[in-house]
Amino acid sequence: MLSSKKRIPRRLLILLLILLTVLCAAAKICYDNHREDWVGKNEALRMALKDAGAKEALVYDVDVDFGRDSEEDRFVYQIRFRNHLALFEYEIDARSGEILQREKTETS
Repeated sequence: MLSSKKRIPRRLLILLLILLTVLCAAAKICYDNHREDWVGKNEALRMALKDAGAKEALVYDVDVDFGRDSEEDRFVYQIRFRNHLALFEYEIDARSGEILQREKTETS
């Protein structure tokens, strides 16, 4: 009795699995290399603190968010922190490290 199902030859299946593994590894290497050029979360925070003239040990309510600015089509860090004098808000380009926006609100 002949089977109506066609079987994939074992060698072809193994070859496809090897190819898929190589492609996944190559994609990960490209992604990792590309991300190394970006500013990291901690570096973005250090840049904002330096710009504000604030010391890390003296700030609180620190919040660093990473996201995509759809209006400008770029990835940014949105950073907020406080010290005893003010609330600071920054937006930093994740690729270039450029400070795109800064705002300081004095507290009483």
